[in-house]
Amino acid sequence: AAAPGPGSEPEELSPPADEQEPETRRVSRQGVDEHRFDPADCSGPWTSAEFVEQYPGWDGMDKWDEAATDDDGFWVRKGRDAFPGNDAWQMSADDLADCKRVCKERGFGGFTVWEGRAYFRGKTAREICRNIEEVKEATLHINVESEEEALEVSAWMRHQQSLLDMERKEEEQMVMSRLTGWPVERLVREGYAITELRAERNGLYFGETCIRFSPRKGGRLAPHEYQRGDEVIVSTGDPLGNGAERAQVVSVLPEAILCVMQATIDDRATFRLDRGSNKVVNERAEKALKRFCHSNFGAREVRRLLVECGDPVKGNAAPPKFRLQLPDEVLAPLKLNGPQTEALRSLESQRVGLIQGPPGCGKTYTACAFLSAAVKEEVLQKPLLATADSHVAVDQLLTGLLDLGVNVVRLGAAASITSDALRRRSAQAMFEKHWRYEQWQGLKEELEEAGRQVMVLRRKAREEATAARGRPPAGGAQEEAGDGEEASGYTAQIQLAEEEAKSLRRQSRQAEKEILKEIIEGADVVCASLAGCGSKSLEDRQFGLVLVDEATQATEARAMIAVSRLARDGRLVLVGDQRQLPPVCVSQEARDGGLGTSLFQRLLDHADLRPAMLKVQFRMHPLIARWPSDTFYDGRLVDGVAAADRPAVPGFDWPSAGGVAFVPTDSPEENSRDGSSKLNPGEGDAVSTVLEGLLKAGVPADDIGVISPYRGQVKLLKRALPPNVEVRTVDGYQGREKPVIIFSCVRSNPWGNVGFLADHRRLNVAVTRAKRGLIVVGNPATLCHDPVWNSWLNFIHSNKLRVELGFCPRGHGATPPPAEPLPPFDRPRLGRGWPRQRWMRVKAKQLEPVGA
Repeated sequence: AAAPGPGSEPEELSPPADEQEPETRRVSRQGVDEHRFDPADCSGPWTSAEFVEQYPGWDGMDKWDEAATDDDGFWVRKGRDAFPGNDAWQMSADDLADCKRVCKERGFGGFTVWEGRAYFRGKTAREICRNIEEVKEATLHINVESEEEALEVSAWMRHQQSLLDMERKEEEQMVMSRLTGWPVERLVREGYAITELRAERNGLYFGETCIRFSPRKGGRLAPHEYQRGDEVIVSTGDPLGNGAERAQVVSVLPEAILCVMQATIDDRATFRLDRGSNKVVNERAEKALKRFCHSNFGAREVRRLLVECGDPVKGNAAPPKFRLQLPDEVLAPLKLNGPQTEALRSLESQRVGLIQGPPGCGKTYTACAFLSAAVKEEVLQKPLLATADSHVAVDQLLTGLLDLGVNVVRLGAAASITSDALRRRSAQAMFEKHWRYEQWQGLKEELEEAGRQVMVLRRKAREEATAARGRPPAGGAQEEAGDGEEASGYTAQIQLAEEEAKSLRRQSRQAEKEILKEIIEGADVVCASLAGCGSKSLEDRQFGLVLVDEATQATEARAMIAVSRLARDGRLVLVGDQRQLPPVCVSQEARDGGLGTSLFQRLLDHADLRPAMLKVQFRMHPLIARWPSDTFYDGRLVDGVAAADRPAVPGFDWPSAGGVAFVPTDSPEENSRDGSSKLNPGEGDAVSTVLEGLLKAGVPADDIGVISPYRGQVKLLKRALPPNVEVRTVDGYQGREKPVIIFSCVRSNPWGNVGFLADHRRLNVAVTRAKRGLIVVGNPATLCHDPVWNSWLNFIHSNKLRVELGFCPRGHGATPPPAEPLPPFDRPRLGRGWPRQRWMRVKAKQLEPVGA
């Protein structure tokens, strides 16, 4: 958004009282109340008369704040646009010297002139003063062509940092609220904690120590929500205490959870596992922001584009000598369709390229095809980097590249990789096959032994000290001296053992670093999650090309973890679909501030960069694809498969048109036990009935996916359905597909409140996951209140796709459907399927569906 004009009032964000600077002064002027200034970014001190004489643009002030007229004078903020009415004022050499002196006295070590543009974005001088220590490396040493660009980059970085801070605080508050406010019994009941566990070493998992946690009394684990790849807190009872450690789940068994962790475990203790917040990703994003804004960042033209400092058309054109050449003989074996080929051609001359991939149009294959062609280009520094926000999306890239014969390595913990076949291409698996692995393994074993020796010596020293304090000094001073010598002996032994452990740790890390360097440099493409791009494995490494898949699901700050790895004259390719799910944010304030807008979306909105759109869909039965194409893509999608290629599966009474069915229910929604989600047991019954018919007809369980927008409903369905049927949230299914998808809408109320379903990007994802059959279960009387859902229900009605199950969900008293059902988007009838007393509380106008 544009900065406010000179007459606008900037947003004041006052610091806590204990942080306010005593030398800060306030002045008041007509039309602008309480501009705040700070010596670190100011000139002065001035008396009121001197100030008015020096700055005639401030003539006409009707009032001076009393604090601004004392003997010490006051300070005035520097900057061309700082003073409305005197925009052209420039800083004099004397004023600059004053400001440098103030900064030096305050220990800031440098000085930057901040234009009024940054000030009017809501960043007061005092805020800049408080934050300058954290950002000075990025702010004072930006390698830019103009002061304007420096200010733009600095303001952009501070804004992104503030959004990260909001998100981190909200995540930590949620975890802290859970850990401090919930009793252990509730944490266990809700699946956030598992207690009374014993721990035992379970060998190595791709070079990392694996610990097996199982019930101390034996038997199976209590019900929980832990999955492979989750980060957990391991403690002996207090997850917030100093002894708590972090671990990652590598396997979930009925009777045990296997985790990898760095810390040494006391197998005699009783342990507890808790789900915690992921601090690592935020820390890596913060480092990436500073790296992106630092003078060492080589891809300056890309940075100018991303922070909107220059002409997007002129700045996005790659120099002729750095343009890619993708000849026909390279692209022909890839068997691309027309829009896919056009998308790749569009990337030849662009520094930043965007590819929009609607559902089923092969955007991941297109990304892999581009990478396989790009590795043959000499102008690109190798290896190339392919990344995505989720591990599932990264593994899809990895699979596609392997199918095309690309030499690729996958970074990240083996526990986060989705299949054993792909783990063989992980850096950890290659690490174990390296000729220096045995040398490194020997160092690790010596290090573990040294660590155990330190623990033994410390325990002996503590036991000896305890015994000495409880033993009477029968030998007098001589015996006390002997005790001191013995304690001193333990201290010396501990110091020697610790030095030995430190030396072994340095050797081990150096060997590991050298081996990983050889593995990475031997690959043509490196695959990693966005978080993994900030790992030590890629420290100081730059890439000639960075490709981000599912880019519309990543926050801008997380995307920077990969973007900051660009080499000089590097290229950035973003692949995504702004019509599908946006980034996930837990902080509403951060979302409103822009964290919920992906880099892909922002470039579309502000930088005037147009994406190359893929248009041929190969996933869905044509009837499944028709409504999403018309509604979200202006009817531009073309079917690459015929209806005959996607025959209906048996076990369900499909409409004559086939492919799509809507099963109406009117069972009311309920709140989950903790009030954090929604569920609908009646819909669960309907889903179970549909699923039972499919399974009895021989449809493999692996061919069926059950999705819902609410975690409460997902938990309910997981308990009710066979364990071999995949049940997930809609958000967890983007990029996935199944022959059959059953979608439980959940929301069912007389107020027409559709909740999460009002996000039409979520609806787009939900109805485009199926290849052969889509079955939606929901209450049309509620759904019709949303205009897009009403459009979908009209599509169902006009194509006669409504299917009645012919049963009444438990306890909800639905009337049998009439012989000629009314259109599902008609006005709900009073009391149909609902307890009358609930309807009596609703005003008549709340019952009006959209468009009625």
